[in-house]
Amino acid sequence: MAEGRGTAHGRVPVFGGDEFELFSEQLGCYFRANDVEDEEKRKAILLASLSTEHYRLLSDLVAPNRPSDDVLSFQDIVAKMKTHLAPEKSLHLARFQFDHLAKGGEERVADFVARVKHSAVPCKFTAEERPTRLRDRFISGLRDAKMVAAILRLTDITFDSAVVTASSVEQTLTDVRAIAGQDAMSSSSWSMAANPEVNAVIAQVPRVTQPGVRAVAQVPRVTQPGVRAVAQVPQVARAPGGAGRGAPQHGRTGSEGAPQHSRTGSEGAPQHGRAWSEGAPQHGRTWSEGTFRGCWGCGGPHLRQM
Repeated sequence: MAEGRGTAHGRVPVFGGDEFELFSEQLGCYFRANDVEDEEKRKAILLASLSTEHYRLLSDLVAPNRPSDDVLSFQDIVAKMKTHLAPEKSLHLARFQFDHLAKGGEERVADFVARVKHSAVPCKFTAEERPTRLRDRFISGLRDAKMVAAILRLTDITFDSAVVTASSVEQTLTDVRAIAGQDAMSSSSWSMAANPEVNAVIAQVPRVTQPGVRAVAQVPRVTQPGVRAVAQVPQVARAPGGAGRGAPQHGRTGSEGAPQHSRTGSEGAPQHGRAWSEGAPQHGRTWSEGTFRGCWGCGGPHLRQM
């Protein structure tokens, strides 16, 4: 039905697919709109509406006769095409497939409703059981906890009320995701554009490229609008293949066992801000004998006897 022929009322459908049942219904609408009552004229319009492939198929079905022969009526041609292209489905198979319908993950509620109704046609439900079967299959096939919970809160659940409720929940979730996406984009834009001074200072932070070279970066910390605090943060690049335990840092020598700032000094080991044990030298003083090592963390004069 990809194309048609212009007429006074509507367009003559062209059949080129497999849905002959739908095609025959559409063709019947055209006949009524244009008051086509003559059977011979209906037959001629039907044959002209078939694609070349389907006309060849019809010729095979009516052989040795030809589709245009007078022995074949309009109803004969329609019956043969329906039998071949749209054989009646087994009732048990139709109901089995209906009972296992489920909404796809990205499928819209409206599309699922149409699929449920379409699948119910070959099931041949009675007028009394059809609304109940449609309702139960729709709710069971949703597989969405939020939608099902909203439906179950209704006092009188019908197929129509279940569809309206599920569609409302679907639209709400869509709106929430849209709003959340806009908020995330706005937050990202503010963090990059609302602090031009901070970004300008960060762009000037030196990068250490030489092993053992110490650089101090001016890293701004914004605490109040218009107030900028600068922290001295040392950045040190380690040589390729990094030194192992006890390796010297900041150009100072040291061996295994040198203390670190965050560690508690053992007996005789100095700690920042505390005095050495009895007989230990203070900052800036030297021992009279023995081996000394500089502070492993900063290279300062925090010496320890080995």
